[in-house]
Amino acid sequence: MTRFVTEKRRMSETGAGSLFACIILLCASSIAQTAETLMKLEVRELLTVPCNQDIDLDCNIISFREPVVNSMSWQHHVAKPRCIVNDTKPADGPQCTYTKGKQLVLHLHSVTPAMEGEYTCKILSNQGIKSATSIIKLEECYSQGSWSSSGTELTCWFPGVYPEGTIHWFSEGRNVTEDAVMAISRVDRKGLFNVSSTLHDARSGGLYTCTLWIPSTGRTLGEVHMEKIQAAEISWNTQLASGGGVGLGQQLPSILLLVSILMV
Repeated sequence: MTRFVTEKRRMSETGAGSLFACIILLCASSIAQTAETLMKLEVRELLTVPCNQDIDLDCNIISFREPVVNSMSWQHHVAKPRCIVNDTKPADGPQCTYTKGKQLVLHLHSVTPAMEGEYTCKILSNQGIKSATSIIKLEECYSQGSWSSSGTELTCWFPGVYPEGTIHWFSEGRNVTEDAVMAISRVDRKGLFNVSSTLHDARSGGLYTCTLWIPSTGRTLGEVHMEKIQAAEISWNTQLASGGGVGLGQQLPSILLLVSILMV
């Protein structure tokens, strides 16, 4: 009987010990999960921005208690950190604005294609390391188109284009793009393209339109209307440009001579 009681007591103590160990493990797990959710960073995941517009990227610290920030930064995916702050050396100016334990704002001025992509907000604090990413996507860009005439050729161009585009030509409603030659697009340091095209053998006195078309979006962004110079002007301009034929200055002595003979 005594042996049975002893065994029963031992089993009870073992069960109690196991239960206590389980409780400890559950508590530890709960504490770990609480620590994981104790703080997080909140950002806007996707921002579609008009060309050359200013925008602020907000990185908000969400926490039950204010953290001690050792380092906090905004970083572009292809560049060095745009700003780095902490609780003892906050940055407050044209680049970034930091509110202690609350928020880091990155100020982007006149957004261009070169500034597109991922921006990551990172924080190192007494509550751990966290990060969150915002993506900036730029809307289409273009500036007012222009045109010029040289002999029988018309040239149309659009500066500051994004994404890269092409130029379509129309003559009184008829598509004549196949008669034109696109120049190689040049991209500037801001990531913008300069797009141009030349239409050869334009009909004198004809009405022409060139339009900027963006293949990647399937949209037409702008157009330029033009009227071809008259045939006499084309002939004269071509003669001067090529250096061929006889200019008026060369013909003048002969004309004067003929007039003087007729007056005799």
